[in-house]
Amino acid sequence: MERTATKSRKAIGYMTMFGAGIFAMWGAAILIEDYMIFMLVFFLVILPITDRLTRAVSGFSCNELLGFGSNDSAQRRRSGDEVS
Repeated sequence: MERTATKSRKAIGYMTMFGAGIFAMWGAAILIEDYMIFMLVFFLVILPITDRLTRAVSGFSCNELLGFGSNDSAQRRRSGDEVS
């Protein structure tokens, strides 16, 4: 249990770091008044990278850590079952 908590804290740290990057990019988008570039970079680059880093560190996706969506895959992963 201790190990899962440490991984979860580390994953939340990564999510916070990327959140700060997103906030900085949002500020830059306001300055250059071009939201489309920000939205493209956010959805195509930052979200997938954050999700993969979080999954690599903790074994859970961002949605599972934040409590959105189904935790079925997380439960099966913890119990050792195959996740499709």
